[in-house]
Amino acid sequence: PLLPLLLLAEPAAAVWPQPVSTELGDGARRQLVGDNFTCTASGDILTAACTRYEGYLRSRSFPVHSRLGVSATGTPLTQLIVTAADTTSEFTLRTNESYTLTVPEAGAAQLHAPHAIGALRGLETFFQLLEPSSPAIFTVPTPTRVRDAPRWPHRGLLLDVGRRFFPLPLLLAVVDTLSALKLNVLHLHLTDFGGYRIRSAGP
Repeated sequence: PLLPLLLLAEPAAAVWPQPVSTELGDGARRQLVGDNFTCTASGDILTAACTRYEGYLRSRSFPVHSRLGVSATGTPLTQLIVTAADTTSEFTLRTNESYTLTVPEAGAAQLHAPHAIGALRGLETFFQLLEPSSPAIFTVPTPTRVRDAPRWPHRGLLLDVGRRFFPLPLLLAVVDTLSALKLNVLHLHLTDFGGYRIRSAGP
């Protein structure tokens, strides 16, 4: 039910949830072509995330919002550089998920976060800001600066898989949706009195 609203939203409003601070300048919009765009990062988590988002753009399958026909007048945007101070520590509910995203009028876009998980949140924000100029070309407003951090450390969804059957493709789609909404906990209710719906090893 959220997607139709995002399709009609202005760029700042289409970032979900609303960031702590969003500055969208009135400079030239920059063109981004999926086949010519690269996302660079260090660490296994962020490198894999960059590869995934590049694949979305090149397959034209990323669910960008708004309407076609937004023209670009600025220099092409060909690179997003993602950096995180910590790319190895495991995620906990105390992990710092803040990030800062900057898209200048010239040069590479920059995304920085204290932890890799925060950088993942920033990647979602960057791609939510994109508007399609054509099915293969996207634009982004400049100069843009987004600072964000979650209000609550626990942001989750509960699925009752003990009483209802959820096919695996649906569960994987739920995980993708959690990422898009910047949620961080998936709670699977596995068992009820008299029923345990997950295979476990015997004695």
